[in-house]
Amino acid sequence: MASSCYEEAHDYADAARCAEHAGEHRRAADLYIRAGRYHDAAASHTAIGGYAEAGWLLAHHGHDPAAARAVLSAAPAVDSIADLQVRAAETLLRRLAAARCDLIDENSTTAATHILTEVQDALATGAVSRSQQVEDRAVTLAETMHRYDQVALVFAAAVRAGRPGAATRWRQWAQKTLGTDIILPTVVTR
Repeated sequence: MASSCYEEAHDYADAARCAEHAGEHRRAADLYIRAGRYHDAAASHTAIGGYAEAGWLLAHHGHDPAAARAVLSAAPAVDSIADLQVRAAETLLRRLAAARCDLIDENSTTAATHILTEVQDALATGAVSRSQQVEDRAVTLAETMHRYDQVALVFAAAVRAGRPGAATRWRQWAQKTLGTDIILPTVVTR
C-alpha cells in the first residue's frame, strides 16, 4: 500500500493523502497530525462525523478558533445520538473545544470553568463514554488556563469514580508539571 511506503519514509502528508483516497479517514487524520497539518486532519475527522475532534484539533493545535467554531456549528445536533453516554461525551467534547476557542480569543474564562465543572460531575458519576478523551481534554483546557486546581478536581473526579489508572495519571501529572510527588488518600467504596 502506497500509504505505508510514504509513512515508512516519514512523508506523513503523502501517506495521509493516500489513506484518505482509500477511505481510511481516521488513519489519514492521524497521519496529517504527524505531518502538522491540522486543518487537513480536521477535514478527515469531519468526513467520518468527528466534529468534536476536528474542532479541538483546529482550536488547540491549529490555533484557528474561527475554523474550529465553523466546524462545531456545522455539526449535527447531538439529540440524534441515541446512546445517552455517547451523547453526553460528544456534548462535553464539543463544549471543551468551544471553550478552547474562547481562551485563544482571550474571552472570559467563565465558560471554560463551567464546562470543567460539568466534566468533573460527568466523570465522577460515570455518565459519559469516551471518558479518557473527555478527561484528557479537560486537563489540557485547565492547564491552558493555568488552573491547576481545576486539573486536580478533574483527576479527583476520575479517581472517585474508580477510573482505571486515574490516580497514576494524577501523580504523573503532578511530577511532570509541579515537580512534586503527591499522596492520594485511598478511595473508599460503599
